[in-house]
Amino acid sequence: MIKAWYPFKETDGKEDAYVNKSTWVFYEGIVLQSGHSNFMDIPYMVPLKALSQAGDIDPDLAIEITGRVVTSFFDKHLKNKEIGMRALSSEYKILDMNISKGDSLTSMINN
Repeated sequence: MIKAWYPFKETDGKEDAYVNKSTWVFYEGIVLQSGHSNFMDIPYMVPLKALSQAGDIDPDLAIEITGRVVTSFFDKHLKNKEIGMRALSSEYKILDMNISKGDSLTSMINN
């Protein structure tokens, strides 16, 4: 899951349910300074943040990070490439990549 950054939004518990009920590795990438529409082309069409619901992130950087996370995920799981998903956080300081597995929420070190 890749999602926008909402510093003051309270959780409704749905995200915890996704992670806790999963028996697979769960990836959560939070793009800091982003808004919901930063994951599509709306910030390019509607330049007013109040209308577009975009965050403070540069729209090009938001698209770059999203593309990199998605491509890395599929390269890892479909092409069996040795990719450390957590390493993406060091390439993009505004990406908070969390990796956990199932009920224990234990971080996966090599992912």
